[in-house]
Amino acid sequence: MDLFTHAFIPYIIARIAGRSERDSRIFGFGGTVPDFDSLFMWIPFLIPQAYAFTHRGITHSFFFALPFSAILLYFFSRGEVKRFMARFVTLDIDFSARSLLIVYAGSLSHIFLDWLTTGGLPLFYPFSETRYAAHIFFYVDMILMVFSALAVIAFLTKRLSARQRHVVLYALLFLSLALGATRLSLKASMTDKNMSTYPTVNISEWMVVQKGKDAFTVFQYNPITKEGGMSHLFPYTDKAKVQDLLDKANTIPTVRQFEFHASDAEVFAQRVDSAWTLSFFDPTQKAFMRNAPSYIRHHFTEIVVKIYDDGTIELIDG
Repeated sequence: MDLFTHAFIPYIIARIAGRSERDSRIFGFGGTVPDFDSLFMWIPFLIPQAYAFTHRGITHSFFFALPFSAILLYFFSRGEVKRFMARFVTLDIDFSARSLLIVYAGSLSHIFLDWLTTGGLPLFYPFSETRYAAHIFFYVDMILMVFSALAVIAFLTKRLSARQRHVVLYALLFLSLALGATRLSLKASMTDKNMSTYPTVNISEWMVVQKGKDAFTVFQYNPITKEGGMSHLFPYTDKAKVQDLLDKANTIPTVRQFEFHASDAEVFAQRVDSAWTLSFFDPTQKAFMRNAPSYIRHHFTEIVVKIYDDGTIELIDG
């Protein structure tokens, strides 16, 4: 989800639940906290082993969201920062256990909203690097983003009457629920044990992944018109058959980083002369970015590792 939606949805919930304006704004602020991870996205470029310090990484974990909430609460409750922020928004916030509880609750709302989207979150990091996602909304829902942004601007300019503010609150909540119900209904209509479905920007177009014996078939599908689009075939290898090779490849931080970011990291292994070539890829991302420049496609959708018989490991592409 986008930053505006993350701020406004918890604010709406708090106001409708009868919470004070102050608590509602703190709750809304908490809804933006996990996305401050953008401040340290540069770290993995310098220290590849710190791959969890990225967007939708460490701060989107149930466990790390709490200390990160405390750090940001402390920072934004400082007098100098509050005076600066007062130029843009009124946020009467203090560094207390009560405020921390509200901010953390807002962070959890953020995690829940992102869980509804595609891409996945490492909810139980550092105990598990598995990413979880409901795949109902696209990474950023453009409709929600536009209406949330307009609502935030309207509220900040203070040009709305109390009645108008309530209309905006209920309208945006209704829009969110209606979009969610529509997407969920469309997703449910495509349920199949051998098929995974992923949302796209267009609410009527979905990316469908079917897992065969030796390859993934990825294609676009419109559940409303029941029409399919162009399909792509990506061969894969059963990981259990090449586990020893995977263990060796995972000694390379770049491989760990790719697997951590991927919504669904698969591998295709093939023997060439005196070496094994392992191609790690995300089938949905490869299909999504099929028309992107080659550098972007390789960087975000696939990396290749070569493992020689003498034990040498070489990162070929990534």
